[in-house]
Amino acid sequence: MMIEKYSFGNILISGKTYTSDLIICPPKIIHPWWRQEGHFLQIIDLQDILAEFFDLLIIGTGYYGRMKVAKEVLRDLKKRAEIAIEITPSAIELFNKVSEYRKTIACLHLSC
Repeated sequence: MMIEKYSFGNILISGKTYTSDLIICPPKIIHPWWRQEGHFLQIIDLQDILAEFFDLLIIGTGYYGRMKVAKEVLRDLKKRAEIAIEITPSAIELFNKVSEYRKTIACLHLSC
């Protein structure tokens, strides 16, 4: 699954445009993806993927990187997988680069 295009608030994946935050958990897309506290990612916000197997979790913190990640997310998930936290444009570039050969999940904040 490749991300074809991204701009502030819009992402194109496999020919379909999404305009709100999402989780790419191949072969499915969880959309929309809402967090309890908007611009603050907590472990509870990742309940939909915790039962999944993955070896890389990519977190896109927004076009400008405004979404913050709780320390509990890092503490709890670093035990089972590598975690990459990037602004969303960089997160998408990383996802496209590695997702063909690594079991990768991307949680992407599309706006600020």
